[in-house]
Amino acid sequence: MKDIRDQGSFDTYPDSSEGSAFFPWALAEEHAWPTRTPEELRQMWASFALRHTAGLGVRTWRRLADRYGDPMGAVLAARRWVVDGVVSEKVAREFLSDSWRETARQEWDAVRDRGFALVLWTDPEYPQCLKEIAGPPLYLYRLGNPRLLQGPCVAVVGSRQVSDWGRAMAYDLGRDLSNAGVTVVSGMAKGVDRHAHLGAMTGIGSSIAVLGTGPDRIYPPSNRDVFHTLTHGGLVITEFSPGVAPAAGNFPVRNRIISALGLGVVVVEARRKSGALITARQALEQGREVFAVTPPENAVGFEGCAELIDDGAIPVRSARDIVAELGPLLEAELQGKSRKTGAKARGKPTSGRSGPPDTNGLQKTSDKYYQDGGKSISPDSSSENLKQTLSRALTLPASVGDDGLSLLSTMEDGAVVHVDELAERLEWDVSRVSRVLLLLEMEGLVKQWPGMRYSKGT
Repeated sequence: MKDIRDQGSFDTYPDSSEGSAFFPWALAEEHAWPTRTPEELRQMWASFALRHTAGLGVRTWRRLADRYGDPMGAVLAARRWVVDGVVSEKVAREFLSDSWRETARQEWDAVRDRGFALVLWTDPEYPQCLKEIAGPPLYLYRLGNPRLLQGPCVAVVGSRQVSDWGRAMAYDLGRDLSNAGVTVVSGMAKGVDRHAHLGAMTGIGSSIAVLGTGPDRIYPPSNRDVFHTLTHGGLVITEFSPGVAPAAGNFPVRNRIISALGLGVVVVEARRKSGALITARQALEQGREVFAVTPPENAVGFEGCAELIDDGAIPVRSARDIVAELGPLLEAELQGKSRKTGAKARGKPTSGRSGPPDTNGLQKTSDKYYQDGGKSISPDSSSENLKQTLSRALTLPASVGDDGLSLLSTMEDGAVVHVDELAERLEWDVSRVSRVLLLLEMEGLVKQWPGMRYSKGT
């Protein structure tokens, strides 16, 4: 049977919803996919075709999904994209030109030959909460237990360069949330992410890691133990294809998935310009709650947390605070009801409801960690100040642009790094790195040290 991937492009196909005539290779290769139906294989190939079309990003996919329902529906309607007003003529021509075919086939072969598991848009395991965001992933690679995607989740994020206090807090929050039946989501980075995962893996809620690499890359290598623990009791997911290496631009992109999976995002430890604030900003835009750990007295490295609390984030001293605040939402998720997010969706339990989950099993963070008992703030405070804080922290001047954000996201808080190492991390030439560093230095966002070394500005 001839392989449709080697035939003409989709614009030569009749306008029809009957997929089998257009995807005969799916039937021919059915024996190689014992866990996938022919219909699922058609959806997979259509997903790869869309993913590998230049200029067709997740926001364009959002419009296609809204109009045509699923990847195969979008593919079969390709000749109508421009007329229907969902895709630009340039992107439509790119798709119909078949430019995507070679790389899509490479991904298809990698999945088939190496046994990678995917969660497709049409699979029941695909989280509804991801389908509701502005830029949902077309599909996810997954290693581990996909059922964790359906339960109540809370994201825990923070600095890579973390204090001993922050490390202990991240572990305790992960452990106690998991003991309450909540799945902890994080990014498997060094610092806060690592310890939140480790703590969560000790409880019944378990943990999900969202990678900024392909499913076959473990980054950072020092978290190999966390990766293997998660794949044998938790879950690792990524939207990036096999072979995709860690790149600075990948991590801000994956943060939207971390925040979307959670009913809320907890920032454990963060400076004013920490990358964790990107996740907090995206959580706010997605209608999720934003929590910030109350800093210990005179602590250094928590400036971002303190500002978030000042401007409306919900202060946290233990997992009890999170469970109590999200109680009605957690209860609804545990009962299999649809998710509602945001402060307006919280409300208080009425007399006819059982109230939030029992928190008696949660271990309370010792008060010895705090000298002044922390700060108090109304949970119903306006989020406007919080939005402004996140905007100030994360919006770069126009002169800096995307290159500046990419460079800053690869610099760890408090670390001093040589210009050559930055070039290697970003896969840029040194002249490009130096040019962006100069702009960042002029804005006070980086500091130059002797020997062409740089750190984030204070």
